Amino acid sequence: MTAPGRLNRAIDWFDQRLPIITLMKHSAVEYPTPKNLNYWWNFGSLAGFMLVVMIVTGLVLAMQFTPHVDLAFNSVERIMRDVNYGWLIRYLHMNGASMFFVVVYIHVFRGLYYGSYKPPRELLWWIGLVILLLMMATAFMGYVLPWGQMSLWGATVITNLFSAVPVVGDTIVTLLWGGFSVDNPTLNRFFVLHFLLPFVIFGVVVLHVWALHSVKSNNPLGIDVKGPQDIIPFHPYYTVKDLFGIGVFLIAKASNGGALPPDLSLIVKAREGGPDYVFSLITGFAPQPPDVELPPGKYYNTTFPGHAISMPPQITDGAIEFADGAPNTADAIARDVTAFLQWASEPELEERHALGVKTVLFLFAATALMYALKRRVWAGVH
Repeated sequence: MTAPGRLNRAIDWFDQRLPIITLMKHSAVEYPTPKNLNYWWNFGSLAGFMLVVMIVTGLVLAMQFTPHVDLAFNSVERIMRDVNYGWLIRYLHMNGASMFFVVVYIHVFRGLYYGSYKPPRELLWWIGLVILLLMMATAFMGYVLPWGQMSLWGATVITNLFSAVPVVGDTIVTLLWGGFSVDNPTLNRFFVLHFLLPFVIFGVVVLHVWALHSVKSNNPLGIDVKGPQDIIPFHPYYTVKDLFGIGVFLIAKASNGGALPPDLSLIVKAREGGPDYVFSLITGFAPQPPDVELPPGKYYNTTFPGHAISMPPQITDGAIEFADGAPNTADAIARDVTAFLQWASEPELEERHALGVKTVLFLFAATALMYALKRRVWAGVH
């Protein structure tokens, strides 16, 4: 007997005892789907794709993250600087979360526009809303984990909202905090829940798909299918269409996060003008004008809003001697400091750019191939 024959016999033997393959065939291959679904229906599969990306990247990040108030921020910096391609995994996870919400919002609005919440799909709609609420809770807890100032005060403000609940509000807040203020127990709770909830979301997504397959898909006309002439199997028609949609989506995502990466440095993006603002701030110290009154301990700076800054002047002409004889004027030193601060905030910016360009070129080629395949597969559908 040939190897393929033995493999088929093994698959049949397994499927007779645990019919997972038959279930997948009925659910993902033979599932009857309306012929006229447009590209707005692609966002459901995109949401599922992003959920898998978030779970995989989150698992990798969790292996390196330390959920302690004294170590969390430094562990994130270590991921960004010392872990091999840690910057890539974190940006996939962080920017992917934003893209995940964009995709899900479009998916929800598509359901609203085409009436996918109407009978007999009410339960399908409600389960989708539960998924959205779970996503919001998971995203908030993930926002807290780096334990910067925004994390701390974001956690404080949002959790305090529960104190508005009558009678049990304060008890809920204390339970969330693990004490009487946002502290290490809070971070531990949020880390555990942030790790757990994506798997809960995955389980609810299974229910969502189950409910969808029970009542069948809606379509742009809003009229239920009348017979075999109105439907086609999900595979290969919608699998290739979804793969093409994923390719376009990844090109958009990679262009922003790789080939055209946003500079995520708070230093650089703190004011319009980027690094020039930092340079102007460092060199903007000047004698206090006679008609300007400054509070005690403040220094006059022409760039800083309000012109009163607590940081004393740091750079003067000749403050540093360069071994190679480079000019050591205040402006030259300020340029070096600005360049260093920008590099320190985004040490992998050039590598991200190079990798992003290669990724986008590959995705363009793969997506073009998927488009050609989609055209060929759909050629006979009328």
